[in-house]
Amino acid sequence: MGKIASYFALDGFEVGAEYSRQLIAEFGGVPVPAEVYGTPWADGIVEFENAVLLLVTLEKTADVNYLDVFDGREFFWESQNRQTQNSSTIKRIAAGGNTLLFARLRGKYKRSSKALPFVYCGRLGAPAMEGSKPVTCLFEALDYQDDPAPALEAVYNWRPGSSTDIFESRKSVLKGGKSSTGRQAKRAKYWRVADAVAALGRPSLVEVDTWLAENHPEDDRSDLRENLAHLTVNAPSRVHYDRRRTDWRSSLGHERDRLFQIDGRPARYELYQPKTHGYFDLKRSEDGKWRVVDLALSEIEAAVLEAEGMEEDVPEESDADHDARIWALRAVAKRQGQPAFRRRVLAAYSETCCVTGSNARHVLEAAHIRPYKGEHTNTVSNALLLRSDIHTLFDLGLLWVDEDLAVRISPTLRGSEYEIYEGTTIALPASASERPLGKNLAHHVEMALSRRRSEWGE
Repeated sequence: MGKIASYFALDGFEVGAEYSRQLIAEFGGVPVPAEVYGTPWADGIVEFENAVLLLVTLEKTADVNYLDVFDGREFFWESQNRQTQNSSTIKRIAAGGNTLLFARLRGKYKRSSKALPFVYCGRLGAPAMEGSKPVTCLFEALDYQDDPAPALEAVYNWRPGSSTDIFESRKSVLKGGKSSTGRQAKRAKYWRVADAVAALGRPSLVEVDTWLAENHPEDDRSDLRENLAHLTVNAPSRVHYDRRRTDWRSSLGHERDRLFQIDGRPARYELYQPKTHGYFDLKRSEDGKWRVVDLALSEIEAAVLEAEGMEEDVPEESDADHDARIWALRAVAKRQGQPAFRRRVLAAYSETCCVTGSNARHVLEAAHIRPYKGEHTNTVSNALLLRSDIHTLFDLGLLWVDEDLAVRISPTLRGSEYEIYEGTTIALPASASERPLGKNLAHHVEMALSRRRSEWGE
């Protein structure tokens, strides 16, 4: 196992995309190793200050007798044979911090010494554990995809040629609901308060208690207030229930940043939405007490946050200089796309417009093929990298890409400078998993035709 004294960027990865160890480091914003062997990156577990990465090869060599396998939305993982539930890394994983899974079918391409890339499978929840040397863990795959990219689907569907009696026995215990440590197989109890808030909308503590009594009557609810605080981004007392966590910024995407407390009598809770609530941090003041502080964002970060859900309204004249500048930033942010998403698309297309070949980075935009409807649509296979003017034509339905990956233009553009692109084939990412899905392109063609008929009279 390797420990790297750096903070790992959590928002730069696309579930289902493929990454080498070097690309994982690059997208994670940490030093990229020139050589893997002899460094922490050579291990199956890589620890950072704020995250643990599991780098899993599913098909083991003959001398390895532990198993890792998906079972629907759950992932079984076994540690190395020397590890116990008291090993420091295993205890850290058990605490439910940022654990990210990268998996691949085998270590190398067949008949080649070249290493296969890993498929990013997303975040893992706090596991249930059983046994020792190795420790068998059952994780919930928090970013499980119902319509996975081909490489991720292969990881989901992989099954070992054989198993072991110990693994099958532990698997049975974990699937049965309780491990020998008494830990719940799927999730810790505190997650149920988040379920209650999601089900009830904006409940008070009493209403959450009633819901839990009805839906989980077997639970001890004496720690309800503590469990609510544990998941609430603006609750200073949460520092007492998560001793291993040292960075309380809610902009890091921590899995336990789930709830927001609305002041009042009684106080109420709702699901935390950064676009609505903003970002927070917890700081210890001079008197030793923990306090909630607003997390300052740069102008461009604020513009991105606001652009995600804004309407295209024109600012009032009275807003003048300040608002004009902010609106300009919003416009750029909205067109270019969320930073992490745009960064992934730029990398996939080698920072080159797939239609024009332009490599002027500042005018390149991550264009959704199917319209943006939340984070699940921010996938490279649902995107094209387009120059800003091409992006505008694409969104207007005046330019589209057909099933043969050829560019087509509306008759209204014939005779314009854009006619030279008619019939040309778009440039594609090197990775097959990042190439545009045919069903998404077909959906855009239908939308483009409908819009041209209704708005342009074609």
